[in-house]
Amino acid sequence: MLDTAQRITRITTPDGSGSGYVIAPRLVLTSAHTVPAPGGQVRVHTATDHQPYSGEVVWRGTPHGHDDAALVKVTDPGWVERAVNTRWGRLVTTTPHTPGEVWGFPDLVQRPGRAAETAQTVGTVAPGNHFVNHRHVMDLSAHPPRWYPHEIRQQEQAGQRRSLWAGLSGAAMRCAEGQLLVGVVAADLEHRDHAALEIVPAYVLHHDPAFRAVLAEHGVPLVLEPVELAHLAHNPGTHRRLSPASLLEAHRQVVDFHGRDETMGTLLDWCDSEEPLAAMVVHGPGGQGKTRLAHELTARLSRPDAQGRRWATLWLTGSAAPDALDPVQDTTAPLLVVVDYAETRTTQLIRLLQLCDRPPGHAPVRLLLLVRALGEWWEQVNTATSYLLADIGQQLPLPPLVPRDLERAQEYRTALGHLVAALPSARTPQPADWAQVVAGLADPDLSGAEWETVLSVHMRALADLLDATQPAHLITTDGAVEGRVLAHEYRYWDQTATAYGLDDADLAQPLRDVLALVFLLTPTSIEEADRLLRDAAVLEGQTTARKRQIREWISTLYPTDGAGSGVWGCLQPDRILEYFLGLRLQGNPFLLDRHLDGITAADAERLMVLYARAAAHPALTGVGEHLTRLCVRRIDLLGSAVVEVATQTESPDPLIRALEDATDAPGTSLEVLDKLSDALPRFSQRLAVWAARLTARMVEGYRERAERDSDAYLSSLASALNNQSLCLADLGRAQEALETITEAVRIRRTLAEQDPDTYLPNLASSLNNRSNRLANSGRTEEALDAITEAAKLDRALAEQDPDTYLPNLASSLNNRSNRLANSGRTEEALDAITEAAKHYRALAEQDPDTHLPDLAMSLHNQAFHLAGARRAEEALDAITEAVRIRRTLAEQRTDAHLPGLVSSLHSRAAQLANMGRIEEALKAITEALDMRTALTEKRPAVPQEDLERSRQLLEALRNPDFGQE
Repeated sequence: MLDTAQRITRITTPDGSGSGYVIAPRLVLTSAHTVPAPGGQVRVHTATDHQPYSGEVVWRGTPHGHDDAALVKVTDPGWVERAVNTRWGRLVTTTPHTPGEVWGFPDLVQRPGRAAETAQTVGTVAPGNHFVNHRHVMDLSAHPPRWYPHEIRQQEQAGQRRSLWAGLSGAAMRCAEGQLLVGVVAADLEHRDHAALEIVPAYVLHHDPAFRAVLAEHGVPLVLEPVELAHLAHNPGTHRRLSPASLLEAHRQVVDFHGRDETMGTLLDWCDSEEPLAAMVVHGPGGQGKTRLAHELTARLSRPDAQGRRWATLWLTGSAAPDALDPVQDTTAPLLVVVDYAETRTTQLIRLLQLCDRPPGHAPVRLLLLVRALGEWWEQVNTATSYLLADIGQQLPLPPLVPRDLERAQEYRTALGHLVAALPSARTPQPADWAQVVAGLADPDLSGAEWETVLSVHMRALADLLDATQPAHLITTDGAVEGRVLAHEYRYWDQTATAYGLDDADLAQPLRDVLALVFLLTPTSIEEADRLLRDAAVLEGQTTARKRQIREWISTLYPTDGAGSGVWGCLQPDRILEYFLGLRLQGNPFLLDRHLDGITAADAERLMVLYARAAAHPALTGVGEHLTRLCVRRIDLLGSAVVEVATQTESPDPLIRALEDATDAPGTSLEVLDKLSDALPRFSQRLAVWAARLTARMVEGYRERAERDSDAYLSSLASALNNQSLCLADLGRAQEALETITEAVRIRRTLAEQDPDTYLPNLASSLNNRSNRLANSGRTEEALDAITEAAKLDRALAEQDPDTYLPNLASSLNNRSNRLANSGRTEEALDAITEAAKHYRALAEQDPDTHLPDLAMSLHNQAFHLAGARRAEEALDAITEAVRIRRTLAEQRTDAHLPGLVSSLHSRAAQLANMGRIEEALKAITEALDMRTALTEKRPAVPQEDLERSRQLLEALRNPDFGQE
């Protein structure tokens, strides 16, 4: 791989010289005004090799024009080709002071009789400078150079003025610590005293189809990455020579993309839409081709879309902290963000959605979320974002590409052809005539369910090729295709280990265990890496020098994925990684135990995800039990991660068993159970039964402690009872939920009598909950008594601290109005809801984002009670305002507020009908029914009886005899 100095070039012609930058093994980017027309000849040499090489101009923009750049192909046979990794960048915000650097061969540092010299200049870019003409300006950080007086006189006598930066034209401007090529130097900006350079942006060059064609011919990626978001990017490294498994990585695109035309068309149309913010959730099992599909989409978006827009693409790294995402909200260029394994990154995804939710008029953003399965993560993200994801999102299932045997065979043969072309540059046990090898392979039986995914077929093709070059006794007996590929990866590990003197026979298995630790715990510094190797039980007895050799060996196996990603890279694709980790857990169930102290939340969650997926593999029987036991042993450190991943992964059974076993284990402390309770989402269908067991165990534990020391633990017992009541209610165990909350109320009443300042708010909350449980049990009067007391307490608290407790009072009054109405006390119900609406109106004026939905809800309820009191006009006014508010809210958050809007439209139609305004009623109920039908299709959980009520009202209104006695 070329380093930066080897990529800095000087371009010379009979008319002068310029600078350039190597972007492919034989392709150099330079300036149009420093080279002749296409077909013209130039000389090229690098900063590290002063030998001149011949080259030919293969593309040229307009000299001194808007696209003042050129491409030179190095044709000299003496030129040594080396791998080059070129990444293009684009400024996507208007934030000033973005750092940049330029490295080239300006004339001012050249000296007669010496080798051509370089200058490296640094500065900053403010995207607003020369914005209209699509140029960048790099303001230099150092003091600008000056001509000596005698040099100025010489130039005046010659009748010409030369730029101090002559010779620098064509140099690349790179940003993001030199990772991204953002533009090409065009000129020394006039009237700036040589303190600024004018740059032709890369996105301008990429707009030219001929430019892109040359890049494609030389294998140069076309994707534009956002400069200001570079610290958030996942950028897989590149090997000098690939390992066998690396040939299967999606980003390497060894097997050309083919098929999926309809799916790709859907994605392109989605990007082309006029929506300022849209999300697409592509879901399918591991190996189905989601990541490969995303790479193809980003490649196609490198061309201008139907509206002429040039998209920047960010593959969001999983290591980015949520608060590091803030620059996303400032983007001013079209941006596609790809989030792989989004179901395991809910915290990050929630923050991303919040940042991208901007007022109309901003540049478009597209969020492409790749997940193995839809599940509770979807509901968690929507709940946290007021159903923003559901509002802006579409779901795109990725079906098997090869559903029939014939198509699977064709996919297999296609993969063989592409793999054969790549294998000569990969690390294989020995060279082979791969064309001859593939000719000798018979078509395998691919009719089984295990060959439904594209990756499975590709793994089979690779394993068949590699096995065909091995003696029979060296071919693995592992029947899983992942295991067959892994066997050849082992040979790659063994070969590289030999080069580091690590070829002892008794070291092979310990080294594999060490790699499992490395892949799971991802050390982020050399110090962490050394600590991991020092503490590894499988390396006990090895010297410090030997462990240093092991560290260096691991560093050669896989590259890291960029800044902040860790010291070492990782085995890929994920299905092979998961299989490998499952094998190591089977072989050494206690491998991780001594390394879990101090484990980060991110590593703990990643560990759970990988092991849970491994446990689901049919060939890895027993892994699920080992995973369960590991989690139970270290539930104190892994508990929160177990809860989080159990709601995300498609295979949660071992994790749920671990939670149940740990909860039931006598040795699990209440403090640990508290942490598990804190990690619980408000509701999880998967975890509902366990949550009830957890709260029951906590009630039991705190009851025992409270009997010994009531002052210290009675409040904790009440909280546990309150939570247990909610869990029991979620399971439909109404009577038990009522009994439990009744005890919580009794305890909290006692505590409030002793210390009202501390415990009255808790008592009011439990009374509110008890009212709900009583109402659900049909005990109407008792439910009214409970909510009346809660409202009284909340009123007293709100009088003392309205900022904190007025929302609680409004909520209690709203609930009390419902209980009063259920008891037939219509006027009192109307008084309560009227006061609630008054409070919510005041709160909404202060904080509309939080309380406007509450105001709409209270107005809806107020209209119902006004109608019951035969105050028809006032009822219509209230429900009309509720509809207006909910319509506005639904325009902003359809999925969150459409159900409320539909309900209010139905109520308004009914009120209009009761007032004899049939045409208006028909219009309202028709709109409500259309919305309710669409809502039922999108969210099957919506009660069908609501849909039927709207249909019945519409039919009644269409009856000419409606309203006639």
